[in-house]
Amino acid sequence: MICCSEDAIDITRKDGIVDKYEDWIQLVGADASGFNIANAWKSKVGVTLEKAKQWAEETLDEAEESEEDDSDSEAESEEEDDLTPENKVEKDGAILVFIADGGKKKGKGSAYIFLRGTERHPRYALPPSCVAFEWGDLDEEARHFCRRRKDGQDMPVDELDALLARRKAQRRAEGLEIFDDWLVRHIESCDIPIEVVLEAPIPADEVELHVEEGVPSAPLAHQSLRRLELDSDSDSEDENDGGSDAYIDYLRRRLQSILPRERLHCMDPRELGEGSEDLDLRESFRRLRIDPLTKDAEEVELSKAAPKAKRDEDETRSPALPSFESFFGAAADLLYYHPEVKADYAPFLVRCVKSPEKLRSFFDRLFFGTVQEACEELQLDEQTRPLARIRSLAYEESPGTTLQRRPRERPAIAVKALPVDCYLKACGSSPARTWVSGLAERVSRAGGEAFASAAQAAYGMQVEQLLADPKNADEDGDYFEAWLREVFPDIYADVDTSDPAELRKLDFAPSEKRPNSKKHRHKLKDITIPNFADAFAELKRFDPDQRISTRRERVLAKILIDAFLLCIVDVAAVLRTAEAILRAPEESQLILVLYAGGTHIQHQVKFWQAQGFSSKALPNKGVLGQDDYEEFEPRGLDVPACLRDLSQLFPVQ
Repeated sequence: MICCSEDAIDITRKDGIVDKYEDWIQLVGADASGFNIANAWKSKVGVTLEKAKQWAEETLDEAEESEEDDSDSEAESEEEDDLTPENKVEKDGAILVFIADGGKKKGKGSAYIFLRGTERHPRYALPPSCVAFEWGDLDEEARHFCRRRKDGQDMPVDELDALLARRKAQRRAEGLEIFDDWLVRHIESCDIPIEVVLEAPIPADEVELHVEEGVPSAPLAHQSLRRLELDSDSDSEDENDGGSDAYIDYLRRRLQSILPRERLHCMDPRELGEGSEDLDLRESFRRLRIDPLTKDAEEVELSKAAPKAKRDEDETRSPALPSFESFFGAAADLLYYHPEVKADYAPFLVRCVKSPEKLRSFFDRLFFGTVQEACEELQLDEQTRPLARIRSLAYEESPGTTLQRRPRERPAIAVKALPVDCYLKACGSSPARTWVSGLAERVSRAGGEAFASAAQAAYGMQVEQLLADPKNADEDGDYFEAWLREVFPDIYADVDTSDPAELRKLDFAPSEKRPNSKKHRHKLKDITIPNFADAFAELKRFDPDQRISTRRERVLAKILIDAFLLCIVDVAAVLRTAEAILRAPEESQLILVLYAGGTHIQHQVKFWQAQGFSSKALPNKGVLGQDDYEEFEPRGLDVPACLRDLSQLFPVQ
């Protein structure tokens, strides 16, 4: 069973089905008592139990969708329902109480919906004919785990791993082996060495902190960044991001426990210096600190004008170490997961980069040359460095007003200013190189110059293809979804965006408010995203001295930046693989397992086929499973003989 981009708890569900089955779960004993029907959120009389369940489900669905579509207008609604943030409409955990008429247990009666968190008290006695149900995941362990996470109660890694081990044992009894167990079994039993390349954060021991002598720290942010509107309230209290709960993080922990360090190769540098949500990884970066680090100039200024309020738990953590990879890698988080957080690369592109040609050469030198060579491609001086930020700690409501401290973003943007003064570099590199550039140089010196050159050429072509037509080239649909959300918000609010890959391909999308009306459907076919040259030309018309950027300009800038960072992950995968190949003795057998997202895998297949690898001798051309699965479709795979006995991957010629 091979899955990716899923929570570990979902990978371990019954029958190889990663989707959760939800329904009304009958409550018993104390869980079914203490409800005051006068406090019910909604009620309906004269219905059977089955009709009550159907009514309650539909009512909750409609209310939940209404909140998502227009959370701002809800505050102005004249409805009688008083929904505080603590008592908002949420289907999961909602309670349905059904009281049959006349004290009978069957027949018609009255139904009452209580929202999750509604206060109960033993003094509220319900008749014997009452039954109560809770809406939730039918997988009890998964239900409790997800609610605990949603409530901000972190599960210690040891406890999570023990839970997953229990669930995997249950799956083995069904005849299913989860991918990590399959891989670990072969690592421990196979005579052929197995190495793993993993789409996971780079470990701290591969980089070191570099301080650029004579370069001052970042100055105060430019006014166009200080005047950016505050983060959206609707999404500011985001759910737990998962962190160590993701299956790929669990897989990394398992492999770290059994594989020698030199046989596990992590390849994603976009959070370099942060360590993602993994506390141990984050702490390993903290040990690279050189104290005292220079304080952020904005923090110094704000401490005078706007002292900090009481700090929350996240703010007591040491700040992440600065890296170029993290500064630019934030674009992905802002585009895909946290659009409510206001940040802007447009001022940097307009004043510091200035042209598509310079952006290309900057990233080419940043990832294949030295940091100094890369920075020479930028216009960085006293006038432009205030624009080499993506977010200000300060908020200036209008020109000349007193600076206020901007509320902390959730999740935090680890590196808000281009870190030309102090940054993480590849260990031992002199002059300083980024981690990817250091890896490319190492591969070249080991005899893999052809690999490094091919990876560099493939990187340039991949970025150009992606930015030539961002809507159609990004098959996952992430760019198109972000474009709709920022540029066509009315359409975005009225179409089903649950599957961006499918949404991207539609000529017309039905209106969710009027699904049966052709007149109200939305024509998506004509909505395009500007190509690289057109996007930059549009950004050039933005003058940061005159105004803040528009939502359209911001999303364009993020797409341009993200394309270069997204594609560098594929370069890192190639170079990690090449490095493992070059270390192996000539004529020896070596098995390399690459675990990454589907799009990254496709690029690796394309690259290595161009280097001479072929799938001709493999069953079904080496493809197992399928690209897309329907909802509730099992994802268990019957593996061929060569994946039961890995020695069959090396047939005698």
